[in-house]
Amino acid sequence: MTFSSDRQGKLVFFKNNQYATASKEGQFINYSLDLVQGESGQLGISMPPENERKGFTLFDPFIINFNDNIITATHQAELVLKMHLVKKSTLFHGVFQDTITITITDL
Repeated sequence: MTFSSDRQGKLVFFKNNQYATASKEGQFINYSLDLVQGESGQLGISMPPENERKGFTLFDPFIINFNDNIITATHQAELVLKMHLVKKSTLFHGVFQDTITITITDL
């Protein structure tokens, strides 16, 4: 799986259908992500180690490689992407957004 961000891993102030330049401290907030297995479905492979799928950022595209030790077929597997923000008192009031693209490829 490859994760990439349109805003280099930042939630950016969005107003009047356009992003701020993100040069002012109050116009963006950095985030990190965790990929965890959900509670439903069956994932036919084991999850990568936690250090390979938790606390990653999207300044550059980030790749998580799953192994190929398939025990059973994946059946309605659920993966959860958790976003972590750090408290930032200088944020503007309004909408902050980013687009995260997830690409799944078979190597």
